[in-house]
Amino acid sequence: AARERANKRTAQYLLGMPLLADLLEEGLEAIGA
Repeated sequence: AARERANKRTAQYLLGMPLLADLLEEGLEAIGA
């Protein structure tokens, strides 16, 4: 249960990063996806 809570907090933190979508898009473009 503690691990699940930690994973949810990590996901919420990452999803809260305003540049996350841009970083993912740049990464996908870099590998040709």
